[in-house]
Parts: sequence; structure tokens; C-alpha cells
Amino acid sequence: RDLPHRFKAKYADREGIRYYEKGRFISVYYDASPIAMQQVEAEIRMNSLVLRTHHLKARNKLWYVNIAREEKNPYIQRVIAEENEE
Repeated sequence: RDLPHRFKAKYADREGIRYYEKGRFISVYYDASPIAMQQVEAEIRMNSLVLRTHHLKARNKLWYVNIAREEKNPYIQRVIAEENEE
């Protein structure tokens, strides 16, 4: 598909092309230790066909429960709102 803007590769490929206007976006979700994640990143970076990588931390509902900051925890905010209504 057409990319939203022109992507620049770190190095030119064998044909001398460095700017790309078409490509694919791929999302891969996996659960791994930090060491395994670093190994995966290293393997992806070594692949000359990959222009960019971006790792995101997967979030689940338990992540929100474990937030230490009360103003960012939606569950604590709900309890506080219920207490204020009484």
C-alpha cells in the first residue's frame, strides 16, 4: 500500500534505492522477557528489508489496576467518584 509519507532507509539497497513510497505495516504481538525482546529487536534490525521498527508494551486490564498514581488509575477514580456522590 502507499505509505503516508516517504520513508528513508538507513542505507541504500542493492539497486541504490533509499526512499520508499510503498510498503507494508506488520504488527506482531508476543509475550517475552526483556532479554528475549532485545534478541528479537537485534534480529529485526539485521534484516535489510525492514525500514522501521517500533515496540509497544502490551497493556491489559491488570496494568490499570496496578498503576500507583491514583489520578491515572480509572478504578480508583471510579471509587472516589462513588464516595463523593454519597
